[in-house]
Amino acid sequence: MPASFARNAAAGGLVLLSGVAVLLAWRRLAGGMQRPLDLASASSAALFVALCVAAAFSLQRIAPRRGLWLWTMSVVAAASLTLPGMSLVVGVVLWLPTVVCTTIAVIALSRTTKPTTKRSLRTVADRASFRLDERTSSITRRFVDDAGRDCLEAALQARFAAGSRATVLHLAFSPPFAETPEVSWSVKTPPGGDVTNDESAQVRATMVLPYGVRLELKLPAAPSTERALALQLNVVERAPRKS
Repeated sequence: MPASFARNAAAGGLVLLSGVAVLLAWRRLAGGMQRPLDLASASSAALFVALCVAAAFSLQRIAPRRGLWLWTMSVVAAASLTLPGMSLVVGVVLWLPTVVCTTIAVIALSRTTKPTTKRSLRTVADRASFRLDERTSSITRRFVDDAGRDCLEAALQARFAAGSRATVLHLAFSPPFAETPEVSWSVKTPPGGDVTNDESAQVRATMVLPYGVRLELKLPAAPSTERALALQLNVVERAPRKS
């Protein structure tokens, strides 16, 4: 169904049901309805309400406000047509669309008020979880620790071009964290590397987001040839705040 047609159908169903419900309520309060409906009339009224509700909910995403409004209008319409002396069967047929509308409205509300559940990450353990630029290589491990926190460990290697003492790493987490995580790191010296130069290298996280981190690395002096710097990165989900 085209999106424009669905939007028009939803608006039309909402407006039509609202107008009829208000009209029926006005007639009931004015004393214009005295005789209870028969089964055929109740079935026609129920079918009308059902079609309006179906049209209003034709969009894939159900807005809670729309659900509440439609539920209110369907209740008003059914209550206005419920007269003394109505048979039980007629009453059930008349109120059936309202019951269905109530169920849809409750589902729409639960989708917005339901707290976000933590996704399971055990399926991505020991899987590469970084998309890296051409100057970086890594071995990563994604897991859930004993406290139930989303964790990532990465052994990174940044490369510095000859004559350049600074480089930038952009690392994207996949899947992203639920919130902005805590990031820490330590510089590792490869066998035969310059221990003094590596230990004095500056590393700064200039941007940390749920879906990635940006690191700036700077050496104390520009190397005469291309060199690599090993980095151990630890990313941990933040502990929930105590209320």
